[in-house]
Amino acid sequence: MLFPLFLTSCGGDGSGGEHDLLTDEQRKKEVEMITDVIKAYNKANNDRNWAGMVQTLDKEVTFFGSDKGEMSKDMAAFKETIKNQWENYTVMEYGEIQDIYVELDDYATLANIIFGVPLKVVSKEGVSEDLFVIIQRTLKKILLIKNG
Repeated sequence: MLFPLFLTSCGGDGSGGEHDLLTDEQRKKEVEMITDVIKAYNKANNDRNWAGMVQTLDKEVTFFGSDKGEMSKDMAAFKETIKNQWENYTVMEYGEIQDIYVELDDYATLANIIFGVPLKVVSKEGVSEDLFVIIQRTLKKILLIKNG
């Protein structure tokens, strides 16, 4: 199974202040936005909604699976891996994320996130497993810049 590490986007607000150091309140808001991105990705995966998953991703992605042999370095390879998972598992459902750790740079342009999440999988053969997985993600914010 592929448990991705990826670069994704959270979007800037276009205010032009993206390069100011974060206040505690801004940092808290950034962590909430990051959590929302992760939840949106998991929901889209649960719903087998490829377009919804892609909306949470950046153009540059690298995905590492549960073993060293699973690595996708581009979106096409990742899509093929996800398609194979959806074909081999009738259920692949992420639960609520837990124990979230977020490390942000001083400008909230890059974040490292580690969290746990329950994962229920049922194979085509009917074998069911309830897992708890630890996932690490790196998110890169896309900054929106105002023109004049």
